Amino acid sequence: HLQEPRLLTFFKEIDIDISEAKGLFHLLDRDSSGVLDADEFLSGCLRLRGPAKALDLQLIMCELAEQRRYLMRLLQTLNSVEVVEPKLGDGSPMEQKKQQEPARELSRLIT
Repeated sequence: HLQEPRLLTFFKEIDIDISEAKGLFHLLDRDSSGVLDADEFLSGCLRLRGPAKALDLQLIMCELAEQRRYLMRLLQTLNSVEVVEPKLGDGSPMEQKKQQEPARELSRLIT
């Protein structure tokens, strides 16, 4: 459907590049249903209209920084929690290292 002349004309009129259609579809599909109804499509396209402004980018950067701070606090909390359940395995240093891997992986992903 992406090569349909009416669709190409529509995207051109609202300043959206057709080469970004797949990513655009995911942005427009707000309910993650895999289907766009007319209202979802139109409202999404109108939201994305025009070039990004410096203010928009700055707001996104601030939101990302806040999310990063939240994840760091969460990681610190997870690392400080003492496990009170019986430990699985033999209690050896190797077994303890395995139990710490999820927190280390989370730390690696957000730093």
